[in-house]
Amino acid sequence: MKNSFSIFCLLILLPTITLAQTTAPPLKADLEKYLEAVKQKNNELAIEYPHPKSFVYLSKEQTLEWMNKSKKDSSITVTIDSTRIISISAIVEAGETKYALVKYFIVSSMKYLNTLKINLKGDTQEFSSLEFTYSMMKKEPNITELQYDRQKDIIHWKTTLQSYAVFNPQYQNWKLLPDSKNTQTVCEQVIPEKVMKQLKK
Repeated sequence: MKNSFSIFCLLILLPTITLAQTTAPPLKADLEKYLEAVKQKNNELAIEYPHPKSFVYLSKEQTLEWMNKSKKDSSITVTIDSTRIISISAIVEAGETKYALVKYFIVSSMKYLNTLKINLKGDTQEFSSLEFTYSMMKKEPNITELQYDRQKDIIHWKTTLQSYAVFNPQYQNWKLLPDSKNTQTVCEQVIPEKVMKQLKK
């Protein structure tokens, strides 16, 4: 396209997408803060990192309330053993918004303190609640290194997650949006198509 006016119009109408040299605020630092908040069960801090579009079925306030109730549940203990950032992509900009693709894992363990009592043909038997949980977790593609120690009645597993990180001036920190089949529609609403293709090159 040789016509300079046409080029000008093209630049105005289409989002300008460029690779950023630096992050402001630093994405890695924000991601580390988020993972540490998850590990320490600091729900008030951790709730600040999911993207606003994540709160589709429950509001941010309702989600925080549920998280705090789960934290106080004495019938189950969930421990975050370790977390690690695997990769952070180059940052892509579209207008005032910055985007990146991040990958990280969380190693966790779970233990129920109560057993299930089930009546089978008049005979009440006790079962570990973890048996059912373990069978369901085996079907999750992002869960690996799944181990069930039946003697100690505890499950250990590793969850590998990939998320879009989004930042624009109205946010105080980067916001995370999981990249999965369940969130595909939301991701397509939030992440411009050209940005998504750039990040997944």
